[in-house]
Amino acid sequence: MNVLYIVGNRPQFVKLAVLHQEMAKHAFIKESIIHTGQHFSSEMSDVFFRDLDIGLPTINLNIHSLSHVALIARTMEAMEKEIPKVNPDIIVVFGDTNATLAGALTGKKLGIPVAHIEAGIRTFDEEMPEESNRYLTDRMATINFCCTRLNERQLKKEGFMKDIPSLVIYSGDLMLDAYLYYKKHFAKSPRVLDDNGLQKNQYILATIHRRQNIEHLDILKNIIRSLNQIHKQIPVVCPLHPNTKQIVEKNSINIDFKIIPPQGYLAMQALLDNSMLVITDSGGVQREAFFAKKPLAIIMERPFWPEVTNYGGAVYCSGEGYQLIQAFEKIKNVTIRNRTSIFGKGDAAKIITKELIKAFKNKEQ
Repeated sequence: MNVLYIVGNRPQFVKLAVLHQEMAKHAFIKESIIHTGQHFSSEMSDVFFRDLDIGLPTINLNIHSLSHVALIARTMEAMEKEIPKVNPDIIVVFGDTNATLAGALTGKKLGIPVAHIEAGIRTFDEEMPEESNRYLTDRMATINFCCTRLNERQLKKEGFMKDIPSLVIYSGDLMLDAYLYYKKHFAKSPRVLDDNGLQKNQYILATIHRRQNIEHLDILKNIIRSLNQIHKQIPVVCPLHPNTKQIVEKNSINIDFKIIPPQGYLAMQALLDNSMLVITDSGGVQREAFFAKKPLAIIMERPFWPEVTNYGGAVYCSGEGYQLIQAFEKIKNVTIRNRTSIFGKGDAAKIITKELIKAFKNKEQ
């Protein structure tokens, strides 16, 4: 059974790592990796493959820094040449990036079954480039694995497993698998705190990278102004995404809070696990904050995971006006003791592996 994973960014590397651990237990499974190159620098890519012991990608397309259309087209063109060399029985794509869509569409055109992990997410915001990536990938997938019951219900509402002959499976979230598995490692990693002069539970972890927040200059300036204000009360530390950094430097935006380089998975989780609360526009970081039971302000008007706010200690806001400061005031004194997991039981990799093997054997019969 030949399985080909298509990845391109940091969250996909993490999901791949825990799925690979489970798949590697089966000697008859051969795994290959195509890295499209979306995240290409050492700090955004190499450190993850090293920290998470994934092994080097089989193929690196090194395609990046293009428009959405050009990137998808160039990636598909390259994969059309490379995928037959691997001869996969199934292609596995993760999440909602341009690499995800390119991989699914190429697999579909080549007649290769596609499994989509993190299916069924909807924000109903067509201005968000990831939104079309999500529903197009879901539609082309042979098997759709859902992180939450809400995602599962959404696909069935859209006609999957009825009019659309695609299997829908509630697997839970590979990010939860990763959080639970690697927790013992980052729980013993205080160095990142020491290196940055941070004390446990005495700082806020912030991330800003989403296109809607950084490409609208007024919104980015307002988010940074709000974080500067919050920093006067509680120290804010922000591993700054290269795209955000470029815009900040180009426009000479003043930052008073602490900026550090992007971190590897284990260091980033150590920062999150030891923080007082989290402010983010990242779909992955908001889930990890949920797992870690951290108060959470999410800078998104239309959330990926609306379920998160149902359990208290998390609020959504836009980057406009005083909304971020108001969100911070709501959550800064919240203590979260218990949360019902909406993202499964931490066994997503086992469920996904079992279902992929089943699908392969059914195809062989």
